[in-house]
Amino acid sequence: MTDQTLYIRSAHQTVANTEVEELKGTRYVMQSGQHIIEQACIQNGSSYQGRATAMQALFKLKQNPPIPINPAFDLYAFATHSPRQDQCVWIVTKHIKYIDDRDKEAIIHYTNGKILRIPMSKRRVQRVCFYLYKYQLYFKNSFDLKPGKAFASERSPSNVK
Repeated sequence: MTDQTLYIRSAHQTVANTEVEELKGTRYVMQSGQHIIEQACIQNGSSYQGRATAMQALFKLKQNPPIPINPAFDLYAFATHSPRQDQCVWIVTKHIKYIDDRDKEAIIHYTNGKILRIPMSKRRVQRVCFYLYKYQLYFKNSFDLKPGKAFASERSPSNVK
């Protein structure tokens, strides 16, 4: 998986397990989509389980949390189904232009003109993207604190004895 990846899904071919759709083409690989996501998380400093657990704890999510693979490069992904299911598609959000809906499906339009239909409602996809936005804000606000600023009220003249 790279910053060029749009989505990852089962290939349903005898020569490859997984299809990795990228901005400039399609790659077929033998690893599962779950394995690709797990490796991407590890390459970016944490396990898949660690990132999933953090998202569940931060936002009180019960299942299938969106995964912050590499927030510094806006790489986030979410699964359309349980990652253990064959019909699971991993959607990488970086290159999503907009989302339509039709007949209980979300239609994802990418910046390069490619389109993907997934069996999720537009509302559900938007809700997942909202959690990722909240995640970005959560850490942006945490990192914006300057050294000592968090404890400034403790050092105010009125608190000094």
